Amino acid sequence: MKFRFSQIIFKTIYHLVNILPYKARKIICRMTALLIGRVFRVRRTVARENIKKSFPNLGKNEINSILNDVYLQLSFTLMEFLRTDKLAAGPLEKYVEIKGEDYLKDAFARGQGIIFYTAHFGNWEWLAAVLSQMGYPVTAVARSQSSLLNSEIEKIRQLTGLDLIYREKGAIRKTYRCLQEGKCLLILGDQEAHHKGWKVNFLGRPASAFKGAVQLSARTGAAVIPVFLVRKKLEYHQLIIKPPIFVDRKADPEELHSRLQELTDICGEMITRFKSHWLWLHRRWKSY
Repeated sequence: MKFRFSQIIFKTIYHLVNILPYKARKIICRMTALLIGRVFRVRRTVARENIKKSFPNLGKNEINSILNDVYLQLSFTLMEFLRTDKLAAGPLEKYVEIKGEDYLKDAFARGQGIIFYTAHFGNWEWLAAVLSQMGYPVTAVARSQSSLLNSEIEKIRQLTGLDLIYREKGAIRKTYRCLQEGKCLLILGDQEAHHKGWKVNFLGRPASAFKGAVQLSARTGAAVIPVFLVRKKLEYHQLIIKPPIFVDRKADPEELHSRLQELTDICGEMITRFKSHWLWLHRRWKSY
C-alpha cells in the first residue's frame, strides 16, 4: 500500500513537470531550493563547514551565496532528471553544447574502452544520459537503492539507453567485461571510500578515494577521460571533455596513486571554478 501511494505521487509529479511551461518550472525550482535550503535546512551545516574548510578565504556572505546556489542547482538537477524523456527525444543540441569531443572520438576509436571519470557535479544524472545520447555505449556504476521508488528512477535512467551496474557481488567482473568489449564506463570518483580507498589531497584536505578507475585502466588499457556537465541555465548545459589520461599496464602502486591524485585534482579544479555545482552536502572527508 505504501509503495503504491508513493508511486502515484511520483508519477503525478513526473507528469506535472513535463507539461508545465519553462517559467513555471523555474519558479518551482526556486521554491524547492528555498524550502530545502532555508526552511528545512537540509544538511546546511555540513555543506557550510565543507565550503568553509575547503575555501578558508571566503567570507560569510560569499559562503551563504554559494550555499543558496547549491540548493538551487540541486533543484534544477531534480527537475531536469524528471524531464529526461525530453532529452532522449532530442535534438541533443537543444540541451547541450559539447566542448572537447575530439578527445572522446580518438579514445573510443582505440577500441579499448573508456572510463568516464566525474563527480557529483552539475547534473551528473544527465551527464551519463548525454554521453549515451551522443551514441556511445555507456554503463554507469551506481549504488543499489532500497527506495520504494527505485524501479521508477531506474526506468528514467534507462530512457537514453544507459546501462547500469550496481555495486554488489560480481560488479567488478561486469565493469571489466564492459571495458574489454570496448564500451564506456562512467564512475563518480568523488565518493568517500573509507578504508577501501587511497589517501589523496582533495580541495586542500586529505580524503579517501576509490582506486578502481586507475586499476581498471591499467588492466584493460582503457583511457580515463574526465567529463563534467556545466549548467548554463535550466535544461541547457556545456559538456566539458578533458584530455584522456592513460595508465601503463606495468604501473606500480606509486604510479597508480599519482594518476588517482591527478584525477582528483581535475575534479577539484572544476569544483573551484564552479563552486555551487558540487554536492557540498556530502560528508566527503569522513576518513581524515
